[in-house]
Amino acid sequence: MNRGGNWGVVWALLIAASTAADASAQAAAGQAAEPADEQASAPATSFKVAVVATTPLPGVELPAAQIPAPVQTATDQDLVNTGALALSDLLNARFNAVHVNEAQNNPFQPDVNYRGYTASPLLGTPQGLSVYMDGVRLNQPFGEVVSWDLIPRIAIGSTTLMPGSNPMFGLNTLGGALSLQTKDGRSHRGTTLQATYGSNVRRAFEFEHGGQSRRERLHWYLAGTLFDEDGWRDASPSSVRQLFGKLGWGDTRNETIVTVGHADNGLTGNGLQDVRLLASDYASIYTKPDVTDNRSSLVSLSSRRRLSERWSLLANAYVRHIRTRTLNGDINEEALDQSLYQPGAAERAALEAAGYSGIPASGLDASNTPFPSLRCIGNALLNDEPSEKCNGLLNTTATSQKNGGLSAQATHRRPLSGGDNVFTAGAAFDRSGVGFVQGTELGYLNPDRSVT
Repeated sequence: MNRGGNWGVVWALLIAASTAADASAQAAAGQAAEPADEQASAPATSFKVAVVATTPLPGVELPAAQIPAPVQTATDQDLVNTGALALSDLLNARFNAVHVNEAQNNPFQPDVNYRGYTASPLLGTPQGLSVYMDGVRLNQPFGEVVSWDLIPRIAIGSTTLMPGSNPMFGLNTLGGALSLQTKDGRSHRGTTLQATYGSNVRRAFEFEHGGQSRRERLHWYLAGTLFDEDGWRDASPSSVRQLFGKLGWGDTRNETIVTVGHADNGLTGNGLQDVRLLASDYASIYTKPDVTDNRSSLVSLSSRRRLSERWSLLANAYVRHIRTRTLNGDINEEALDQSLYQPGAAERAALEAAGYSGIPASGLDASNTPFPSLRCIGNALLNDEPSEKCNGLLNTTATSQKNGGLSAQATHRRPLSGGDNVFTAGAAFDRSGVGFVQGTELGYLNPDRSVT
């Protein structure tokens, strides 16, 4: 049976070769018969080659077909075509194996998942993706979180998603790396203004301006975003303020670029709601407030030097300061199994001494007091057991992160064994300082779902 199978393959090859030879002969005869003017008017064929940066610092670009991994790329035009409000929207709409989880119910606070690995702004979430912008690592020192609202969407020129655990992109690059390259005045010249208005009082204004000098040595780029909305849920306003600038000097061989960025955002991310409450009001919320204030400033300096036809050197330095404050109203789980309605004699006395009047001696229960507060206030005045009699909590956090770093990369290109070969060596040093303060304040739930 093996011999029969082998002969079948041989015969198939012989038939294919014969057919190909006949087809080649016919094609050659047809071409010989074609007039010379028809051959000259044959349309030219053009190819589009996607070039991908394979390292955190730009400068080592290879065609996507030469990279042994399913690399995915997108341009600023893809951002426009998809109508993406934030970078995460583009990743969700354009890239394979990417999905977005909006547990915070805010378009600027999603969990971006790629092949089971996550880049999230929520502290405590296991992070498995690294995010870089112009060679600067955007994963924050505290918890490796990624604040998507701090990334200026309008200034993104190209986006590359590389799968796999790649040590070139630093620690915690378990599932992949996202590399962003911003626009500059050479590639994006001119001025653009855009204003939008939509449902839920969503309004935005964006601008960008880029240009270069006559001798094309100096180039500049400036962009900004103003965004506000009331949100489709109750008490869900958000605001985003972003400013980005880039100034460069040099030519095709040597160039120095200074980049600055600033963001000041206030985001409301009301969490999940009980299904029974959604049935009566789909826009309702469980508790409020749930606010995150992010403020970030970034300055980076990058330099590119072409030492010879084969050697090139790139270096980058940056400093960044991020301040985050959160205020969350939550249910106090320790009070769920407690009697919260009818104040006792000592609690009534403390309340009356504090100015409260008309407190009944009996009869308060869940049927007539759906939002109890008197026992919480009374126990707080007595300093007795407020943690058990207060059904609400106000959780606050304040985080300050300062980090900076240096990185350098040397590249050598040389033909070897008939092919083009690239050797890259680099090093990076990062230093960070983190301050974190957390507090909890007892309170009670109000009819509007706020916590006092």
